[in-house]
Amino acid sequence: MQVAVDRATSSVFSLDRRQSTAFAQDALNYSSSVLEALSGELPALAASRIAESSCSTRSASGLELLECTLVADGEESSFLPQLNFGFLGAFPPLPQNLTARSTIAF
Repeated sequence: MQVAVDRATSSVFSLDRRQSTAFAQDALNYSSSVLEALSGELPALAASRIAESSCSTRSASGLELLECTLVADGEESSFLPQLNFGFLGAFPPLPQNLTARSTIAF
């Protein structure tokens, strides 16, 4: 998941700024399509758990930032095999979801 969001955000560096009148929107559209394509190439178990897939832009300290995020839901079943110790709970303890996020300035 982390590789997918890293590649989606860095994909905007292949765009030519001179060819665009609205580069931030073009970058957002391009990285969103790359993230969608790369999400489809995740292993079936991970791809079936993707609850959120998004890219967004924002300004911070005069910089334009592009951020892509993938969130996998682990609520219905755990990400790894666990042992259940009754009233002690499951071991190892695992999170309810996994989040992969990547942000770049462009």
